[in-house]
Amino acid sequence: MSRDRLVRMDISTSWAYDRRTRQLQRRYPEDWPVYWCAYMALLAEAWSSQRGDVTLEDAWVPALPCEYDAARAALESVGLIDADGRVPAEAWEEWYGPARARMQARSEMAKHAADRRWEQARMRSASGPHADRMLHTSHTSQPASGRRRGSIDPRSNGLAVTPTEGPCRICGHPVSAGSYTKVGPGFIEHDPCPQAAPPS
Repeated sequence: MSRDRLVRMDISTSWAYDRRTRQLQRRYPEDWPVYWCAYMALLAEAWSSQRGDVTLEDAWVPALPCEYDAARAALESVGLIDADGRVPAEAWEEWYGPARARMQARSEMAKHAADRRWEQARMRSASGPHADRMLHTSHTSQPASGRRRGSIDPRSNGLAVTPTEGPCRICGHPVSAGSYTKVGPGFIEHDPCPQAAPPS
């Protein structure tokens, strides 16, 4: 997974009512907003770098109207940071872990899509001018005896796979959905049909 810096982070909408935040509010009724800003700076830097080992000192904002030692002591006293000035490992994994899983899933989806595009380009190159007909499923609205024409299957080598059932125009037996057929305006038939006349 890329280690590019992130520009967003997840945060709970109930942050103000978190048990540790409430303890911070009760213990430091006048200073807790400043200490909370210091904590948010730590979270932002940890998410931005995608690392749980970022410390409060690493992310310290000099413009905050408080002493670093006072903020660290206050945040540590309520469990928002550990003795090393970091987000506690368990809390970090519980918080950042789901986001990491989402990013990994998106990365895998992007890789899969890129692989498909590469494979389609390779097949076009190998198959020549008829490749598009083999690669793309096409549904038409033109009916054939009340039925829709079939779609092109990449494995069918140009034959159609019919989405409906109907009688073969040569033998009259039913053509099952999903079987290989020849479909055209006003007709549908097995391919090959056992009653078809041999080629001359």
